[in-house]
Amino acid sequence: MMNRKRITIFITILISLVLLDVIAIFIIPANKPAVSVVNGKNVALSGDWIYYVNVGDDWNIYKIRTDGADRVKLNDDSSDGMNIIGDWIYYINVDDYLTLYKIRTDGTDRINLNDESCDYFIVADEWIYYSSSWQIYKIRTDGAERIKLSDDYCYSVNIVNGWIYYHCGDAGPLCKIRADGSDRIILYDDQPEDIKVIGNWIYYRNYSDGAKLYKIQTNGKGRTKLNDDWCQNFIVAGDWIYYRTFGDEYFYKIRTDGTGRVILNEDSPQEIIVVDNLIYYTNDAEKERLYKIRIDGSYRVKLNDDQSYSICIIDDWIYYRNRNDGGRLYKIRTDGAERQPVHGCA
Repeated sequence: MMNRKRITIFITILISLVLLDVIAIFIIPANKPAVSVVNGKNVALSGDWIYYVNVGDDWNIYKIRTDGADRVKLNDDSSDGMNIIGDWIYYINVDDYLTLYKIRTDGTDRINLNDESCDYFIVADEWIYYSSSWQIYKIRTDGAERIKLSDDYCYSVNIVNGWIYYHCGDAGPLCKIRADGSDRIILYDDQPEDIKVIGNWIYYRNYSDGAKLYKIQTNGKGRTKLNDDWCQNFIVAGDWIYYRTFGDEYFYKIRTDGTGRVILNEDSPQEIIVVDNLIYYTNDAEKERLYKIRIDGSYRVKLNDDQSYSICIIDDWIYYRNRNDGGRLYKIRTDGAERQPVHGCA
């Protein structure tokens, strides 16, 4: 049961990553089990180890046990976009012109994988999918068989079940292409942002219609407007969409069919994680303090007084970066107790 809970939490976090940047990747490989890793966020859990980018040591990668023991430095590179797959850590080496590298989780066998700069990447099915100058490429995890997949400028990329979904340039349209680069299809001539592919549906903010929430099926059918709010960020969790508006900047939810719109509170959520019947979020209205509420908007609880970002939940702990302490890694219980820096972490 604990492992299943961890997987559920990490899938929810992975969904929430997409709202943090216009350029983001979300992936569910076909027929692959979920793993307890938050990739691309520079803090990750794998087994009993926490892997993190140490902002206090030139953004080098470290690992430390979940109980705070056995802190180990793994590389000397300024690192970004960390992905952990099996026994390997994949990352962008900022010191080497933003090229891709991998290193074993014990710090051995550091290998350069490509020659061009990388905007972002994801690892799936023995391939690394990455963007260079916003065009999509793939390369084997051993650095072989580099293939350009598209000449489009690809933003808000999702890779799901053998298809790559993205919007083309700043003005759209919404497109998909097979993971081998074939069969490019224009799904709709909208101007989408923050694409999220959930099941057979694509959810997005439509800047062709004032950043309203829309959805469309992955085959391009069933395009539906879901609300009339100017939406700033959102996540999809179960049958609900949780979002923040641009106008009043309050916290709302609406069903994925566009019904049941309600205001949850007057906070301004930035990072949002939904776990069971609770929502954890950083509140821009109160300088990124951590809060939690029930999914019906009740039981609002302030959890800390830190400016918090890059939050993730592991078991009963919330891990986050603390801007008030130079971005140092902290943890706090989900009930707000036992706030502490993670031992040895910066």
